[in-house]
Amino acid sequence: MTESTVVDRNLDEIEKTMPKSSFDTSSYEGKRVKIDKVMELEVTDFYAGEGGTYDTNSTAKKHVISVVTEPLPKLDDKGEVTESLYRYFDEVANAEKTVTVDIRLGLKLDKTTDMWVISKHPKAKLWKFMRKMGVEKLSELKGKFVTLTAEPSSNPDDDRSYLRIAI
Repeated sequence: MTESTVVDRNLDEIEKTMPKSSFDTSSYEGKRVKIDKVMELEVTDFYAGEGGTYDTNSTAKKHVISVVTEPLPKLDDKGEVTESLYRYFDEVANAEKTVTVDIRLGLKLDKTTDMWVISKHPKAKLWKFMRKMGVEKLSELKGKFVTLTAEPSSNPDDDRSYLRIAI
């Protein structure tokens, strides 16, 4: 049996660190991937406070369109696409998973009909995305190719970057 020594320090002061991801988002910059799913989701609207302020306790709901890519392929040493999918082991789910990229684009509540609709306002991201993709109906997005982009975290203390669908 090995001998152990008690370390005398305040356990509450042990620092926390983020794990370094082995997934290199920058290598997927500019890659094109097919859209696999397009779904309408009801989600919590955290910006439902007075004047559109952020409220962590919000119970308000909004509808969004979720656009999800096919699983990403593994890249070789030269950054070229391979036949196999990028897979990783998720310890929380205790399962092997693939990586997909998704974007959520908001629908607008039409107050006269009380229905969630696609706004054609020039600043509406969903309509802008649909026009860029050359579709009139959301179902036509499935199978279209989107371009990926890597964006750094907005938190200055976080050195990770995230894959996004370019709009």
